[in-house]
Amino acid sequence: MSQTHLVDLDELVQSIRDLNSREYIAEAIAAYRSRAYRSAIMGTWIAVAYDIISKIRELAVQGDPRAIVFATALDAAIAQQATNNVLAVQRLQALENDLLNQALNVYEFITPQENRNLERLKQDRNLCAHPAFISDTNLFQPSPELVRTHIAHAIHHLLRHPPTQGKNALVSLKADLLQPSFP
Repeated sequence: MSQTHLVDLDELVQSIRDLNSREYIAEAIAAYRSRAYRSAIMGTWIAVAYDIISKIRELAVQGDPRAIVFATALDAAIAQQATNNVLAVQRLQALENDLLNQALNVYEFITPQENRNLERLKQDRNLCAHPAFISDTNLFQPSPELVRTHIAHAIHHLLRHPPTQGKNALVSLKADLLQPSFP
């Protein structure tokens, strides 16, 4: 039977492979410790979004054709945004909204269950970033436990893993096994 235990957030941060992702999640943890829970959720989403984009860019450098198309579209939208192009901003928003779908269905960085957990983070991020009243007078107030869960899920599901694609890893393994030189 597997035991689950509460892991120290500082210990989790050390398992993150990308230095920028680590810095972004550290900011979210600082907000969490300061009881700025909405800010912590938004910071956690920023770390997740950055990490997915960073992993796709790594794959583009390695020659993955789908990653090259994504990186090119992202770079074009970023360049157009600098000229105050409204369509570029909308394109960037669309790219961000599709990141979890890309991570799940195109690159297989995450599993369907991990996707559900990260979708919840994204939904809560939207509630935090946009004045989403849950009643006439109250804004969304995430609990400390919810925020800690989002941080832990982000690290466990995504931030600590390299950009290895599920299907590509399987194809590569199969190709290696079928090589005449394989023992």
